[in-house]
Amino acid sequence: MAWTTPGTAVAGNVLTAAFWNSDVRDNAAFLKAETDVVGLKFISSTALSGVTTNISNVFSSTYDSYRVVISGLSSASSTVRAISLRYRTSSDDTTAAYHWYETALYAVGTTFAGGAQSQTSAKLTSTSTFGGGQIVFDVVNPNAALVTSLTGSSMTYQADVTSFVYRTIGSVMNTTTQYTGFSIIGVTDAVSGTVKVYGYRNS
Repeated sequence: MAWTTPGTAVAGNVLTAAFWNSDVRDNAAFLKAETDVVGLKFISSTALSGVTTNISNVFSSTYDSYRVVISGLSSASSTVRAISLRYRTSSDDTTAAYHWYETALYAVGTTFAGGAQSQTSAKLTSTSTFGGGQIVFDVVNPNAALVTSLTGSSMTYQADVTSFVYRTIGSVMNTTTQYTGFSIIGVTDAVSGTVKVYGYRNS
């Protein structure tokens, strides 16, 4: 007896060529369609290069929120630097409307909190030299005519305290510009690593 309905196998059933050519194909397409409407959808991967790296055309009306993962961080020198973010359309938005905040916990037991309003970029880390580390954050409403917000965390090496530092980060861009991307900026120091962007499914 041919097995033509997945999930109803009994002793003596035989997988026919028709099953593999039709049923498996159709069910594989169904499973892919089901996967495509749940969770995160990979959008892009970009290698950091130089002081500023533009990640363009990753935000659209398809998704309201995004996950950004920056991994393999390393700086070009031992100078203490910071990493910042600017949103962009055809170019970076340098409007003094970025408001950011961070808290930090050093492995040596020291804690730190700081922030600034009306800046031309939002800090993702401050005074960090990267012997390794990562930054992970969510961006909400970057492509909608609404205020864009960011929250996340990082674990990076900081040279002036010779310690890895855990940070929680947050920022608000107080404009209603519909952004299509962002830039990662190493202030004056070239930064290497990888930036991956994912979209959160709306349903």
